[in-house]
Amino acid sequence: MWQPQIVMEIFNGKSSLSDQALALKSSKQLEAVMKKYPEGMPSTVEVRIEGTKERIILPAIALGMMAGLLNLVASGMRASLVANEQEMTTQAAADFLMVSRPHLVSLLESNQIPFRKVGSHRRVLLQDLQAFAAKRKQEQAEAMAFLAEQAQELDLGYE
Repeated sequence: MWQPQIVMEIFNGKSSLSDQALALKSSKQLEAVMKKYPEGMPSTVEVRIEGTKERIILPAIALGMMAGLLNLVASGMRASLVANEQEMTTQAAADFLMVSRPHLVSLLESNQIPFRKVGSHRRVLLQDLQAFAAKRKQEQAEAMAFLAEQAQELDLGYE
């Protein structure tokens, strides 16, 4: 059985141009199929392995995930697949938020992001990092809107 860590290793390299083109074509095909069923896909889908007689039955929910992953491959971005409940080290969490590890630790210690300790090590849930990042993005958007409004009120020449 493939675990998220194994999938991460497989897709951690940059995709070739031919893989990117095929991934783009495949994602478009998947999205077109999903649009044909606005009321919801059947509960399962069958995938045929080209060049073999093999067929695999998958839960339909996997199609949306596959389309998203194919879009990442098509863009040439590195892709990782992890469970929302996955715990991350402070370094991995800092990398996820694109901040330094000491800054992340200060966010943890000031209770801005929940964490737990395993021995002397801190562990952070991915879903908590995602919630923090979404909250931070919302706060930044509100601050930008406030600044734009102030610039308009002060007639600073911004349209």
